[in-house]
Order: sequence, then structure tokens, then C-alpha cells
Amino acid sequence: MSSAKPHPLWEELQTIILEMEPEIRALRRYLHQNPEPSNEEFQTTTKVAEILNEAGVHTQIAPTGRGLLANSAFQGGPQRIALRADMDALRIQDEKTVEYRSTKPNLMHACGHDAHTAMLTGTVKALAELERRYPDKVTWRAIFQPAEETASGALEMIGWGAMENVDAIVGLHVDPLFPVGQITSRPGPLSAICEEIELTVLGRGGHGARPQQTIDPIAIGTELISRIYKEVPQTFHKSPQAAR
Repeated sequence: MSSAKPHPLWEELQTIILEMEPEIRALRRYLHQNPEPSNEEFQTTTKVAEILNEAGVHTQIAPTGRGLLANSAFQGGPQRIALRADMDALRIQDEKTVEYRSTKPNLMHACGHDAHTAMLTGTVKALAELERRYPDKVTWRAIFQPAEETASGALEMIGWGAMENVDAIVGLHVDPLFPVGQITSRPGPLSAICEEIELTVLGRGGHGARPQQTIDPIAIGTELISRIYKEVPQTFHKSPQAAR
């Protein structure tokens, strides 16, 4: 069992974050009330930039107006560590009755991206405060990525230069299977696959009285969707390597 002691600044960082807890929670609920789908994250981007700029953190908004970077004031560290969070919501109706439910019809944060954005915003503010107390300690970058749900935002940010001079990156995601306060990690990709497959089903028409002479594309399509929906997740669950 490891007996490694935490970094001397760890407790101080924890104290800073705990003091910010109400602010982080309020931001998460604001984002939940004001969700934006993929490729439309303009208000979310502006909100985060305003909060960080007020805290004295230098930010850069992407040329598209969606997504932004925040960098440490100190740029001379041996490594640059990046932290990444996604920002977009899903086209799903929010059926909750809580006061912070989505105010936009058929739009809601159903995958935790509001929490991710709030968490990273709080982390950046905490790191910036720690940096003011102890300058020249670490070089970091925060990446707020748009359009995660459409699998286009990551490449968009990389093309803009978000990963330039980055030595390591940590992607974060909430997980309801773990208790609050517990953090787990693993190297390499995790829950990071998004594929699009286009299939064409060809049929042959005919008379309804002689279905045996036709090839019904509707029946084929529904059977195909049902089979894929059933078997692909099971294959990944049993053996992720075999499914690749």
C-alpha cells in the first residue's frame, strides 16, 4: 500500500475550492437552466470567459465564438498539463420540477456537461488563486470544448491550436456510480468513441396482396436497427478490444 504524502499545497487548494463551492454550484445550475446544443454554445462560452476574466485569468475564445482556452500566468514550467471539459447540451426535454430546470424547450444538460464546465471553471479560479500565492510553480491550460455530442468539437479545438505545447491532458466526466468526493482515473481513452455509419437498405416494391414477391426495406431496416441496438453494446461490454 502506498504511503505517499499529498503535495504540500494540496490542503490549501482544497480549502480554496471548498470556499468556492456555492459559486460553483450556482454556475452549474445557471448552465442547466440555459443549455445550448452542439455548435451553439455562444452564451455558455461568454459566461465562462466573463467569470474567469473577472478573476484575472487570461482567456481566449475560439474564432467560432464557441469554446475557449484559459492559461496559467506562469509559462516556464517543464510541462504543460491541460484539463478539458465539454459544454454542449442534448435535445431532450427536461421533465424535472426543480427550480433550476431548463428554461429552453427540448433542450437540457442530460450528460453532465453543465457540471463539467462548472467544475473546470472552479478549478481554473482555484489554480489562479494558488498561483498568485505561489508563482512559478506549474504551467496549466484549461480547454472548454464545444460540440462533444456531435464528435466535431475536439477536432475543431485541436485545429485551432488548443493542444499545442501540451504534454499531458486530463479529460473529466461525472459518474453516478461513484460517491460524491471520490475521484477515479485511468490512462488512455475512456468512453471516447463516437462513430457514424451510413447504411443503405435496398428493397423491391410490389402489391400488398403478394408480399412474397416484394423485398420490404422497412422490415429489413427495423430488424437491422433492433439487432445493432441489442448486440453492439453487449459486445463492447463483454470485450471492448474485440469490438474494435
